[in-house]
Amino acid sequence: MNKELLNKIIMFLGIQKSKLGVVSTVNQESRPESAFVYFTFDENLNIYFATRDSSRKYKNILENKNVAFVMATENPPQTLQLEGVANVHNDIEEQKDLFQELVALSSSKHFSSPISQQPIGGLQFIKISPTWIRFGNFEIRKHEDTFQEIKLSA
Repeated sequence: MNKELLNKIIMFLGIQKSKLGVVSTVNQESRPESAFVYFTFDENLNIYFATRDSSRKYKNILENKNVAFVMATENPPQTLQLEGVANVHNDIEEQKDLFQELVALSSSKHFSSPISQQPIGGLQFIKISPTWIRFGNFEIRKHEDTFQEIKLSA
């Protein structure tokens, strides 16, 4: 992977205060379903989020692990589009850290996060491993391509 582009995407994701994105899954009727999620990420651009085990997205992922994820900023106008494979992330120690990070995202906004309101036992952590990434930069007078794509192996 292009190290410069990887660093640019990590910086883009890292400076976002809300860490709010949209995950899209496919239901059993092959119809798309999308939902907002609070997310975090790692240095390999894996995306992590939490959901209830009764949610449509969770049930869809159990049937079809292929997902899409997108987030955008308005100022500057930039987007990150990602396609990948989603799996339940069962590492208990990492789940503790993920939980703390995801709760902190909303705590900084002075509201109770959806993740902290879930009943005990119904929470699942999902990891999206990217297979394709596209970063879009729509700033005026920039000196690079509007879209930069990365094809990764699954």
